[in-house]
Amino acid sequence: EQCQTEKQRKATDEYRERARAQKTAKRLNQTAEQCQTEKQRNATDEYRERARAQKTAKRLNQTAEQCQTEKQRKATDEYRERARAQKTAKRCKQPSKEQHWPAAIP
Repeated sequence: EQCQTEKQRKATDEYRERARAQKTAKRLNQTAEQCQTEKQRNATDEYRERARAQKTAKRLNQTAEQCQTEKQRKATDEYRERARAQKTAKRCKQPSKEQHWPAAIP
């Protein structure tokens, strides 16, 4: 009887120990899953932040390029305007054809 009781007690202890170990393992696995989920969430947030930063940089670069194009266009317009003005000034400074010819003899 004592032997049987000892075996039952030992079996009960082993059962409890296995149950405790399983419960701990389950809790640790849940923690590991939560940790993994947290890592994935952080990675996703970081990815989104990088994507947002790249999109902003691209938009700003486009704006900078547009600004550069606008500056070039303006500079080209100014150059053309100066060239036109110089040409006009040069033409106005030249004596007219009438002044090149000697006065008619009366």
